[in-house]
Amino acid sequence: MARAYCSARASLINIDLDKAARRLRQSMLQIWPDLRHVKLSHVWTGNTGFAFNRMPHVGEAGGLHYAMGYSGGGVVLAHWLGRKAALRALDLPEGATAFAETRLASRWFFRSGPPRFMRAADLWYRHRVNPRQDREAGL
Repeated sequence: MARAYCSARASLINIDLDKAARRLRQSMLQIWPDLRHVKLSHVWTGNTGFAFNRMPHVGEAGGLHYAMGYSGGGVVLAHWLGRKAALRALDLPEGATAFAETRLASRWFFRSGPPRFMRAADLWYRHRVNPRQDREAGL
């Protein structure tokens, strides 16, 4: 039997796994209705790291080399940029990347603590960008 793998974010804030599974399945069926017979095998929750300019950054601070700020594209970028960060730590020319030139900035309203604006962003997304998702999923 062939397998297909897909990844998606059910919410911008942490929600319980059952709710996440229902949302992911509903989103999947909106995009690919022919997959109604396919069941989800895994679901997870967690946080997504967004940079304010929505650009990843590879850098070094105090001897710590890092790759971060994938802005939702970590599944694709983390392996490649993590390798770039490791090559940079070894001072190898293959570590060169334009993502070392991106600016990693903060904002006055986001200096420490949890991102308090995420609940509002999640509500805005669900009710403005994708208003049918929760209603059709019975949430």
